[in-house]
Amino acid sequence: MVLAMDFELGLGTFGNGWFGPQDPAQLAEPDRKRLREKLDYAEDHARALLYPHQRLLQDMAAALVREREFDAKAVRSWLRDVPRKNGPEQVLDQ
Repeated sequence: MVLAMDFELGLGTFGNGWFGPQDPAQLAEPDRKRLREKLDYAEDHARALLYPHQRLLQDMAAALVREREFDAKAVRSWLRDVPRKNGPEQVLDQ
């Protein structure tokens, strides 16, 4: 996905250019390093967001295994007490 973002969707170093599908095996080392850094950053960011909610995620996963699916109301119920990034307001049932 990072490769596609960088070379096909215009979200990389080369601006809004479209270079078509890329073969990861053909990437130059500087491009490979830059994409690896993007992936590492994204992983670190995801871990930082999810780690404080590890117990909630485990509970949700266990419930999902039992129930096999969640609807939007159930997800909102699970996430009600999780603070939002842009402020302390809660996720409300709608």
